[in-house]
Amino acid sequence: MIPTMWCWLKNRWRGEGGYRELLQMALPLVVSMGITSLQLFVDRVFLGWYSGKTMAASMQAGIAAFTIIVLFTSTAAYCNTFVAQYVGARRPDRVGLAVWQGAFFALGAWVVFLIASVFAGPLLDLVGHEAGLRVHEVTYFRIVLGGAGISVLSAALSSFFTGRGDTITVMLVTSLSVVINVGLNYLWIFGHAGFPEMGIAGAAWATVVANAVGACLFMLLMLRRRHRERFATASGFRFDRNLFVRLMRFGFPAGLTGMLDVLVWTIFLSLIGRVTTTGLIATAAAFSINQLAFMPMFGIGVSLSTLVGRRQGEYRPDVAARTVWSGIHLVTVYMVTIAACYVLVPRLFLALLAVNADPEEFRTYASTTIVLLRYVALYTVFDGFTITFISALRGAGDTRFPLIAATAVSYGLVVVPNWILYATGHATLYRFWTFTTACVIALSFVMLFRFLGGKWRSMRVIEEEVPPPYIAPHPDVPPLDIE
Repeated sequence: MIPTMWCWLKNRWRGEGGYRELLQMALPLVVSMGITSLQLFVDRVFLGWYSGKTMAASMQAGIAAFTIIVLFTSTAAYCNTFVAQYVGARRPDRVGLAVWQGAFFALGAWVVFLIASVFAGPLLDLVGHEAGLRVHEVTYFRIVLGGAGISVLSAALSSFFTGRGDTITVMLVTSLSVVINVGLNYLWIFGHAGFPEMGIAGAAWATVVANAVGACLFMLLMLRRRHRERFATASGFRFDRNLFVRLMRFGFPAGLTGMLDVLVWTIFLSLIGRVTTTGLIATAAAFSINQLAFMPMFGIGVSLSTLVGRRQGEYRPDVAARTVWSGIHLVTVYMVTIAACYVLVPRLFLALLAVNADPEEFRTYASTTIVLLRYVALYTVFDGFTITFISALRGAGDTRFPLIAATAVSYGLVVVPNWILYATGHATLYRFWTFTTACVIALSFVMLFRFLGGKWRSMRVIEEEVPPPYIAPHPDVPPLDIE
């Protein structure tokens, strides 16, 4: 039994589509996402030290802003699939051109963000939270959204590296950005080193500045000489209508899926905030803790999209499928471990939130947060499956089905029943969370069945290379001897 299992593991580790290939690409991204989630967690911890209300406000306003931002960042980030498939098809001259289409899209997105930020007050009035929360929410929302064009540009430029499998560069740039963000948070939230005390505004500005540094670094590295020569990163700086339309055709459904998904959580938080402020703070704490452990999953997701895209570019869907199942195995081990920690040692995660927080305020939501972490433990493995299968489908070009399915399941099992509970006066924090947990589990099975259906195997996002026109050879004609 043991020798057989050992042989199976060795075989699964080696070769294309095995654990080693996936981990070599995914680990730097897992580190990047882990560092990013740590930064978001530290943001919330700093704001929790500042006041519990600013922590809750940053969660609500952050998700509200991200609801708009994710439509554009996910669309721009879909350049990753184009880059991967062009690399797989051995057409590197199209890589730079594809990335620049995402950059041009980012410029248009920035205009939308600036206009939307003007209406921060009326938009957040729809949330219906108390005045003490609303003033912080508006401040955070306006600053983060106004600078979000940088995030979209960074998503497009970083796809040049992720799509080729150069995830170490992404890890290094992300790490530097996070260090800058955390440092500025400490200085600007509390007013250290001679800076004015800015509170939640300081956290928002720190995010914008750190994102700008990251975007500049990605652009400078992409324009290095070797990349200009091989991938046309400089000569590809032009608008290509056909390629831009293809990016919108495949990338926009992916972005819309992300936006509608985040909108579900925005509505979820809004309803909780209307019922109980303490429950909202506990939910913000549970989400912040889960973000710390869960964000690395997106690193595996991006790697899966890249590897599936590359194999689709090579017309090798069987290898792509093997990669996906390798990902499922790794995700299961990781998420089961995290879920066990949420159940067995929840206070370990709460310890950081407790440091420097007001003891009386912390006690009001700590016990509730522990209960919510049990809900998270129940659904987190299934959430990992959903990310894995959606990432694989997107890597092939299947973006419309996830949009339709995720919208139907999320709104059918979260928004509608929870709104009915609220409207009929039967809403409680734990009832809200019960429907949400059921939604995550159901969605994972929907995506599993879509993947097993196999329609993705025949998909590609890049255009087919047109062969040169065929010219029939002319037989030699003997010269005529005319006398």
